[in-house]
Amino acid sequence: MGGLSEADVKEATQIGAIIFTFDTPMSQNMQKIQTGCVVKMHKLIYKFTESIQDLCDDLLAQEGAKKPRVVGEAVVQDVFNMSVKIGGQKKEIVAAGSKVKAGTILKDKKFRIKRSGYVLYDHLKLQALKQHKEDVEQVETLMECGVTFKNCTDVKKGDIIECYEEVEPQKKFDFTPGIWKSY
Repeated sequence: MGGLSEADVKEATQIGAIIFTFDTPMSQNMQKIQTGCVVKMHKLIYKFTESIQDLCDDLLAQEGAKKPRVVGEAVVQDVFNMSVKIGGQKKEIVAAGSKVKAGTILKDKKFRIKRSGYVLYDHLKLQALKQHKEDVEQVETLMECGVTFKNCTDVKKGDIIECYEEVEPQKKFDFTPGIWKSY
């Protein structure tokens, strides 16, 4: 708040920042030292807010890639090694007896396995999600279930199984200034 100082411009120049001003003049000396940063000066408040909105929209558009959003989390309570027939062939699988501690585990989502706070495996798909020996599509918080993965058998007691979906990032920044009140 207040006027633009040479210190503001020098600091912004050092880090390559953008300075937004509203109805604040800039001396010629400051204009000389502002070579490493952008100063956007505005006389009209709606132009000031539009300028900030446009910058935020540009930054969001640069992100582009989908982001994971965790929808459920389970703790592996026990591990069971089993032989099953899949497509006429015998296959060794690992079933993780788990308890959902938050959210919902959804069979058709992606999964990751975390151990000691680190992600060991990511983008996993489930082979089976069972509850009381029945195939289920989802398991809710505080319920127990059996989980087997298509291409992963490295599951240990205490591992965290995260169920997530990939979502598109926000395309527009919601910049709605509040109502200013005078007290």
